[in-house]
Amino acid sequence: MQLVILAHALDAGAQAVASVLAPILDHRLMVLRPEWLGQAFWSQRLDEQGRARTLLQWHGDRRLEGNQIGFVWNRIRLLPQAAFRASTTQDRDYAAAELHALVASWLAELGERAEPPMCRHGSVIPALHHLHWVAVARQCGFALATGPSAPEDFAVLRTPIELWGSVKSNWPAPFVRACHGMAEKLGFALLSLGFRGTPTAPLLCSVDAQPALSSLGEVRAVARWVTHRVNAVASPNARAAAEALT
Repeated sequence: MQLVILAHALDAGAQAVASVLAPILDHRLMVLRPEWLGQAFWSQRLDEQGRARTLLQWHGDRRLEGNQIGFVWNRIRLLPQAAFRASTTQDRDYAAAELHALVASWLAELGERAEPPMCRHGSVIPALHHLHWVAVARQCGFALATGPSAPEDFAVLRTPIELWGSVKSNWPAPFVRACHGMAEKLGFALLSLGFRGTPTAPLLCSVDAQPALSSLGEVRAVARWVTHRVNAVASPNARAAAEALT
């Protein structure tokens, strides 16, 4: 089964994760640029059971079939349509809407094999509004930082299988529960949370569903999570990756 990392060329964090996984997953790993989606030939049909099936093809005989995908990690920030740059505004808007609908349908077809899941967010590029995460933070028991903005004292990267922090700590149980609770309520498997204070007295000041992943520790934590998801389809290569990353 294929692992697809859907990320822009300048997304250094996603590229670093791909670099960690490439030697182990080899051809099972595909890094797919969002820009390429507008250059692909799309074929969508219903099978005998009424389930959607999508096929993407590119020049050079490259192809990607929905039933071959084990997991898609979606890091799209923009869906450009380069082929229509010289067209009228009306044609560009129509092409952009059509491409967005195709990508949304494809990700919805994948269900829980896509992160973030379309069934939860209903958007190719899910937004995480400040007012939303603030309300959820209070529900989860986090105190919020107030007053003038100041540098964070520490940050935590949450994946469903672990917390990884820039400050090494035996995380207090209430802190761990609150971090996982935030992610589950917001509907994102991957979250970066920035704090002032200490893990025993944290003040939450930022939440990011598309963290930059600027440290090796964050990159390896994400690689472990992605490998864990691929393990759901019992890939021997994915099991080897999980062992190599622990």
